[in-house]
Amino acid sequence: MISAAIAMLNTQDEQNTLSEFYRENKNRLYAIAISKLKNKESAEDALQETFLNIAKYPKTFFALDAHKRLSYALTIIKHVISGMLKKIGQVHN
Repeated sequence: MISAAIAMLNTQDEQNTLSEFYRENKNRLYAIAISKLKNKESAEDALQETFLNIAKYPKTFFALDAHKRLSYALTIIKHVISGMLKKIGQVHN
C-alpha cells in the first residue's frame, strides 16, 4: 500500500522516513478511516490516498518537526474521508 507513495519520493532518506512513519501510524489512521467509512476497502483506500497526498507535497511533510507530522497526516485523512463521504452522498462530522 505504501509502496506507491514511497516511489514518488526523491531521496532514500525521505523514503525511509515516510516508511517508518507509516509503520508507526498506519493503525491509528486506519482506525479513524474505518470508524467513519464503515467499510474495510474504503478505509484502506483512504489510508492509501492519505500517503499519496503526503508524497505529492514532500517539502511540506518533511519540513515539519517529527512530532507535528502525525497532526498533519490526521488532517489529511480527515479531508480524504470527507471527500469520500461526499462522493457517496453521506456527510459525517
